[in-house]
Amino acid sequence: MALDLTDITQIAFFLIALFILFTMFMSLTVDKVMQSTYWLILMLAGVGVTFLLANSEILFVMQISIYGGGIAVLFLFAVLLTKHDERVFPETFSEFIKNTWTQLGLFLLLAANLSFMMVKVVTSQEYKDSISGLSVLGDTDRRVYSEGDQVGAFKVTKNFAEFLWGDFSQVIPFLGLLLLSALLGSIKLVIREWDIEELSPEMSARYGSSEVEQ
Repeated sequence: MALDLTDITQIAFFLIALFILFTMFMSLTVDKVMQSTYWLILMLAGVGVTFLLANSEILFVMQISIYGGGIAVLFLFAVLLTKHDERVFPETFSEFIKNTWTQLGLFLLLAANLSFMMVKVVTSQEYKDSISGLSVLGDTDRRVYSEGDQVGAFKVTKNFAEFLWGDFSQVIPFLGLLLLSALLGSIKLVIREWDIEELSPEMSARYGSSEVEQ
């Protein structure tokens, strides 16, 4: 049985949803804040892909650039600069969520739900007839891929990126330099507060004990 574009995109949506659930689960179960931040970045990227599948390319760009990029980098710098890489959750919650039976129960519940929905999408003829002629998620006007005179979401995203880096290409580098200056300034302030014993020999030579004590 051949799969059409609607079936493929629907299956892709469920796979991405499963990926989001997995990354969300990992961000809750890891021991360190840094590891949790890494999994959170992957989860935010997966949410951005779902926006793209829903033909919302602007939300996709905003999700990747702001949440998957800026906010995630802010989390990483907050952890690195404050050196608070301790446990994410208390011992009791971590032990509960890491319990083998708890994980197995959640996995079976999610797997059964997603499997049922995917099988229904692929095999139900009545469902196919009900969405005949429709595009992804029931959108009759827009599609993910370009078809005939209809411009797909990927094409619109490409045009949006060209517009952003074309007409506003002079402004974005200055914003990047401003953010970079703020990050370097914060690193400088944190270095001055570190003890001289925690600095490497190269840093100790550059930042003397008198400067660190200020």
